[in-house]
Amino acid sequence: MKIIDSHIHFWDINNGYNDWVKATDLPKLVTPELVKADKYVHIEAHIDTCDPLCEYEWLLSKFPDKSIKVVAFADFTLDIVDFEKKIMHLTSSHNVVGVRHIMSKTNKSKYSPFGKEIPADFEAKLRVLKKYNIIFEAQMYPEQFLPLLDNISKSEVDMVIEHFGLPIYGRNNNLDSWHKFIKICAQNPNWTLKLSGFDLNNDMLDVTKALDYIFENISESKLCYGSNFPVSSQNDYKFWQSFLFQYINNDNISKQVFENVAHRVYFGVK
Repeated sequence: MKIIDSHIHFWDINNGYNDWVKATDLPKLVTPELVKADKYVHIEAHIDTCDPLCEYEWLLSKFPDKSIKVVAFADFTLDIVDFEKKIMHLTSSHNVVGVRHIMSKTNKSKYSPFGKEIPADFEAKLRVLKKYNIIFEAQMYPEQFLPLLDNISKSEVDMVIEHFGLPIYGRNNNLDSWHKFIKICAQNPNWTLKLSGFDLNNDMLDVTKALDYIFENISESKLCYGSNFPVSSQNDYKFWQSFLFQYINNDNISKQVFENVAHRVYFGVK
C-alpha cells in the first residue's frame, strides 16, 4: 500500500526560514530523505519575513525527484485586494495546492495561537480561493467553525480540516461542539477531515474515542492521514502511521485513508 503523508513540515534551520525552531526541542533538520512515504503534502511554517515561496523553492531545488505538494501561508487579515494578489503569486507555482492561516482561538486550551478575530470578509476570501482552485486548509476549533459553516459552504471552496477538528478531551472540553461539527462535516462533499495532530490538545489515551466517533459518522472517502511530523511523534515518524493502520485493520479502508483521499484532494488523481 502506498502512503501519502498529507501533513508534514520540512525544514532546515540553516537556510534561515524557520528560525523559530531554534528555541524548541524539535529536530533542526527534517527532509524527505529522513522519513518514508510515497508522497507528501508539506505544510509551510516559515517566519513572516521570508518570501512566501521560500520553502517551496528550497524543496524544489534540493529534492526535485520527490513528489511533494505544498500548503502555503496566506494572511486572512489582509484586505481583500492584497489577499487576492497573494493568492495569485502563490498559484504561479503549480505545486502550491492550498493555503492556511492558523486561526485556532479558545479559552479551553493553552493552544490558542490566533490573537485576532475571524475577518468580516472571510467568505469573500474563500471565494477567491475557489476562483483560483486553491484548497482552504483550515485549523480552528469546532466552536469557531460552527458559525462559519454556512459561509464556507456558500463559497464552494474545497476545505481540508486539520488535526481531527481540534477536539479537547480534557476536563474543560468542547466535545458537544465537536460532535455537532463532525456530523455537519459528514454532509458536505467539498470537506475533508485530516487525521493528524490529535496530541496537540490530548493524551493519546483518548485517541481511540475520537477515532470511533469519526468513523461512525464520516465516510472513509472523506478522511486522510497526516503525520504532523515533527511536531507530533518527533522521535518516531512511523508511530502515528502504525497506530492508525492497526486501528483501521481493514485494507480497503486503509487504502482510502492513507492514499486515495489525499491523491484526489491534493494531487488531482481520481
